[in-house]
Amino acid sequence: VLPMGSQTVHETAPHVKSIMIAGPHGTGKRMLVNAICSELGANLMDLSAENICGKYPGKAGLTMLLHLVLKVGKLLQPTVVYIGNADKTFIKKVAKNDMSDPKRLKKELPKIIKKMAPEDRILFVGTSLTPWEGDVKSLCQCYQKIVLIPRPDYASRYLLFKELITRHGGRLAPTSISAL
Repeated sequence: VLPMGSQTVHETAPHVKSIMIAGPHGTGKRMLVNAICSELGANLMDLSAENICGKYPGKAGLTMLLHLVLKVGKLLQPTVVYIGNADKTFIKKVAKNDMSDPKRLKKELPKIIKKMAPEDRILFVGTSLTPWEGDVKSLCQCYQKIVLIPRPDYASRYLLFKELITRHGGRLAPTSISAL
């Protein structure tokens, strides 16, 4: 992610086009995407299935949407393209009650990522709760790096709460945090 911040570093460092962040609920996957955008000064574009549902219908509409995303992304570099629940794009069987059409990007997304040139400072970031439910081979072809975010344990949460409370001027009794 770091090479996207500077054009000169981006030209010399290895080029990463796509990353998947996987982990359970409450581990901060979406927060990490926002942190990436904040640190890079990047624009965020959301291509989640729920967000593009009903917009640009049909195959021609999808092609137009992806063309616009890449064109605007190249003009406003650096750009992060976020895909929430990315595993559902490659899911084997879609639930009948899911109206978001999650498989809409399945064929086009890998093509678009492969077409990106090394000088393009566009990063595709997908998040997933259950990456094993999708076609793993297609996921691995689409996303170059897959990062697993584990659920924080008790000691990690204790240190986080302690640091946040003391940073904002709070005082702690020895047992006050363990009661939380």
